[in-house]
Amino acid sequence: MWIEEKLREIISRAANDFDRIVEQERKIASSEDGTSRGQQLDQILVDQKNEREALWKRLHELEDIHAAKGLKKLYIEKEEKEQVKINTLKAEQDEILKQVNQQMIESRNVERETNETLIELQFKEKLNKTVNELQEALKSIDQELSEATDTLERERTVLKECQQITEVLQQKLEEAEQPEAIQQATMEVHDTVNRLKEKHKIIMDELIDFLHEYYPPHTVDDIDGDDDDQKETCELIFILEDLMNLAVLKQHDPYLQLISGTYWSPYIEVLIKARIAVRDPQNPSRIRLVDFRV
Repeated sequence: MWIEEKLREIISRAANDFDRIVEQERKIASSEDGTSRGQQLDQILVDQKNEREALWKRLHELEDIHAAKGLKKLYIEKEEKEQVKINTLKAEQDEILKQVNQQMIESRNVERETNETLIELQFKEKLNKTVNELQEALKSIDQELSEATDTLERERTVLKECQQITEVLQQKLEEAEQPEAIQQATMEVHDTVNRLKEKHKIIMDELIDFLHEYYPPHTVDDIDGDDDDQKETCELIFILEDLMNLAVLKQHDPYLQLISGTYWSPYIEVLIKARIAVRDPQNPSRIRLVDFRV
């Protein structure tokens, strides 16, 4: 390879010198002709010409040597050089692939010695990994078992309480199905109703006495053109009675219509401020008893 590089270098130098000298060989008249400087320049040109001829001679000799070795050309064009380079790389690639394949075949045929220590270490590592996984699984199972045990205990407690309630209810049912128990329950209900009636009568009597004492009858509101002698009276007890009857008999519409000239306004305001009665949101002239039931 160094011979080819050397030949390329010589050829390049010769071609450059040839072009330069050819251009300078033209006979051009100059004011320096015949002078010492002109003679010196002419001598330089002669020397360059001699050197060029020597280089061409050397080039031909190298070409003869090159031809004697069986090579046809000294100069290779750029495309041919690239092709040669590609071919060379392909050849090297094929050679490398052959070597790789050969080594792979040889590596398969190599007999490996049994390394008991390595096998034992691998077995121990795998065993430790399996033991760790089993320990983690055991912890998870223990936690689930504990939760299941707690849930079972709670369910047993609830079941026990339900059984006790069932026994008590069954006992009560058996007692209630007895004729004596039915008769006793009927008597108790009858007594309770009588006590409530008596209590209700006492309360109503006390309410009537209270209203007669503190809220006596009063003349109704003044109406234009009415004669004082012809005015009616308004009793709070009757208004309360009407409200209670409507609350029981007409639960869907328990409102009492207040007609002008039939009531005294302060009594109505007393019922509203005491939160005994409320007005109809859509018609202020109607009131109803507040529902005290829970």
